[in-house]
Amino acid sequence: MNEDDLTVTLNNDLERKIAEAFLIFDHAGNKTVDAREIPTIVRSLGCCPTEAEIQEIIVANEDQESPGNVHLSDFLSYMVQVITERK
Repeated sequence: MNEDDLTVTLNNDLERKIAEAFLIFDHAGNKTVDAREIPTIVRSLGCCPTEAEIQEIIVANEDQESPGNVHLSDFLSYMVQVITERK
């Protein structure tokens, strides 16, 4: 992972809210979280997904180069789409 991978541009309030929730669980400071933290992050955003939906989110966003981890940029774009579609 290079330094460019660590840069994520936030364009609006929704993206900021998602990023803030995500970064609370980014203990290493590398814009990634353990996939097991995803349910807590998603629920902190006011979403009430089923276990099947949680698994779908994890599978769609899990880092292929680092299984078990989710990168902010992937999670951010995915959740913006999910939340926008549900409004």
